[in-house]
Amino acid sequence: MNEAQIKSPAAATSGAHRHARNSANNRQVNCSETPLHRLLPRLEKVQRTGKDQWLACCPAHADRTPSLSIRETDDNTLLLHCFAACTAAEVVHGVGLEVRDLFPYQMRDHKPIPSRQRWDHQALLKALRREADAVVISANQLANNRPLAEPDRQRLMQAARRIERIVEVAE
Repeated sequence: MNEAQIKSPAAATSGAHRHARNSANNRQVNCSETPLHRLLPRLEKVQRTGKDQWLACCPAHADRTPSLSIRETDDNTLLLHCFAACTAAEVVHGVGLEVRDLFPYQMRDHKPIPSRQRWDHQALLKALRREADAVVISANQLANNRPLAEPDRQRLMQAARRIERIVEVAE
């Protein structure tokens, strides 16, 4: 994959994205990449459908015409919806990623929160929204009678703990 493909999600719509998808499992994910930069090059027939929205062929089923909707939120989290009912976990596993790769960063990379710190309520709401997204993705998978893989189950439990902590801090 060349540098332009890594930096530009639009590059995923070029013919070179097939090569990127084929070699995607051979490279290590760069933590500085956004979730969009990690996912789009691994998909086929990517089309931009609007601001922060794309349509692509779903890698989780035999898809000839794009049926996977991709939306990037303000905090760079990716929301996925397959119109053939594939789960987000099935989609990301189909391209060698994990559900956690739909989120912009891993909280383990950050320092622990000092106690008695005054909190910016906007920051708390953003954190709550990010964790709620993780819960919604897992709930959708479970609602479709699909079990969670161990890393996804751990991410769900982590989201529950973080939501509990956000509520404690906000009080």
